[in-house]
Amino acid sequence: MLFVTAVPLCLGFFRLGEPSIWFDESATWLNASDGWRWMWVAAVSGEDCGGFVYGLVMKLWTSVFGYGETALRTPSVLFAAATSLVLLQIGRGLGNLRAGVCMAACGMLHPVVICWSRQARAYSLEVLLTAAYLAIILAYARTGGRMRAVALTIVGALLALTHVFGVFVVIGGTLFLLALRFERSAAESGLPARRSLAPSIIAGLLLGCWMFAMQSRVKQNLDSFWIDGSPAEKYLDVLRQLMPFYGAVALLVAAGAGLLLMRRRLPAERRLLMAAGLILLTVAAGPAAASALSRGDHHFIFPRYFLPGVVPVVVFAGYFLASLPRRFAVLGVLVLGAAGISTATADGVFSDSGKDGGRTRAALQFFAANFRKGDRLFITPRYEESTLRYYGVPSRIVLGVGQLGERDQLQDLLRSEPPQADARNWVMVYHCDDADDLGGLVPADCPQERFGMIRLVRVDAKSAAPAASAAE
Repeated sequence: MLFVTAVPLCLGFFRLGEPSIWFDESATWLNASDGWRWMWVAAVSGEDCGGFVYGLVMKLWTSVFGYGETALRTPSVLFAAATSLVLLQIGRGLGNLRAGVCMAACGMLHPVVICWSRQARAYSLEVLLTAAYLAIILAYARTGGRMRAVALTIVGALLALTHVFGVFVVIGGTLFLLALRFERSAAESGLPARRSLAPSIIAGLLLGCWMFAMQSRVKQNLDSFWIDGSPAEKYLDVLRQLMPFYGAVALLVAAGAGLLLMRRRLPAERRLLMAAGLILLTVAAGPAAASALSRGDHHFIFPRYFLPGVVPVVVFAGYFLASLPRRFAVLGVLVLGAAGISTATADGVFSDSGKDGGRTRAALQFFAANFRKGDRLFITPRYEESTLRYYGVPSRIVLGVGQLGERDQLQDLLRSEPPQADARNWVMVYHCDDADDLGGLVPADCPQERFGMIRLVRVDAKSAAPAASAAE
């Protein structure tokens, strides 16, 4: 138990405050930094992953521990450590401590779990609730009981109200409870193992009430959303980013499904594989089903929306490793762990050069050191304005425009808002690659500073005048 909690805590707290806050994290800060009414408005507007549970947790947490980078991210670290404990208990429920340790190890060393355990977003809590839901539904299937039914109801509701796509985990659990009706249990004198569907029904009703409260955002997302492109390519991204163990467990899943079809009496191991497999199936198919309801060319297939699927994947992987001789199981855990930590390191998870926030803090420190009265800061994409607000940049000097990939709007704004004689315009552009020199956006002779994926350019009146004349 000490091992499975110490490792995620060490991975989580190591240089936790080093990466810059990025847009999604700044939204968490913004939702929690004002009054309760504002938090509710932000929640029903869909700003907290389509739920409100995480926002409520962060509101209470920040009222005690403040809004620093480390303080905002600490709950996610604690959620990841708790997830490891739950995975350990799932394995121990099989009467196999080795299985629990392997499941916990695969979970805490998964690169995506490491990544989201270090960010102030709801996804680490969503993974924890998914693991807890799987553990409780297995106990409920095994022995029933009113208290387990109540616990299943509460966790299922919290899951759906943390992230709207958490409902697909509950749907998978419901299918599992229905499948139990075809299982004959010796403990119940050969009768089918019937378990009430009330926990799923109540969780569904609560989610329905919440969806009604945020119906305007639901309609907006169905009409227009920011994810486009080929759904098939996005699913490949999901496989690459979230499911690195799929290749190893695909045969295991197929074999488990075959055994389920061949045998009516299912031991605890096969019941675990059935529950995890059904949850994985519904989580994998859920975003595609939601996309079918959209009224545009957009869809909802994006890696982070499949995060609950990590739980059944690591359960499969841990079960597979535990079935090997001890030396091979240890070797497998070490190899997967090294691969997970290496992947997280390569993605900049432990440094201020990540793919999301970049080096925002360093860029704004340079801006503050060179700021002159009357200067203005133009930024694209516009949504990064909240990140600047987190770092104390006054809103009155910030002009944001355009979404990702809409730099032409920024170019038009710069032409219509030239710098004053004694001041400068600063241009801050996110998501720039190494070869991007912002050609056509700013005059070529303007000094540029590079901060990872961020470009910060100073445009004075002398540089802007020739560019404006050329445009005319």
